[in-house]
Amino acid sequence: MVAAPIIVEGRVWGAIGTGTRCECLPADTEQRIADFTELIGTAMANAAGRAQLEESRDELRRLAEEQAPFRRVATLVARGVPPAEVFAAVVQEVAHILGADATPIARLDPDGVTTVVAVAGGPPDEPAVGSGP
Repeated sequence: MVAAPIIVEGRVWGAIGTGTRCECLPADTEQRIADFTELIGTAMANAAGRAQLEESRDELRRLAEEQAPFRRVATLVARGVPPAEVFAAVVQEVAHILGADATPIARLDPDGVTTVVAVAGGPPDEPAVGSGP
């Protein structure tokens, strides 16, 4: 019988062995088993690496999707669109991200007056943009 450990990333993962009762194994069996376990160890490490890579790609994709609304709004700001358009885009993005039925943005002025500056969704009796108290 000949056996060899399977090493994955410097740690023993398992072992493989072979043997016979009837005949002697070929003279190079030990080297062939060692070569095979090295191949298995490399394949296992690569599989683990691929799984980690896929997890990293999934996380990157999730982060990119999460950041997309911020980029869209930042692009509007950078292009110098009027604030009303920026606010409208913000409430649309927030409503979409959160799955909200209604998303308003209101401005509180120093004199205590509250003015709705943007609304996404909501019931028909919801305050209109530009409305105050």
